[in-house]
Amino acid sequence: MLAFIQRDVRLNGLRKVETPVVIDVRNTYETRIGKFKGAVDPRTTAFRHFP
Repeated sequence: MLAFIQRDVRLNGLRKVETPVVIDVRNTYETRIGKFKGAVDPRTTAFRHFP
């Protein structure tokens, strides 16, 4: 499962949308097999540990 975070930042009245961040919330075993390029690994042992 992947989670996408997109932030809307306002700077000097201008709207800037940052690039989404991919968070790889798979368990330890699954991330040992392979990782998504550029994804953040929060090092959870199980998905239920993800906030």
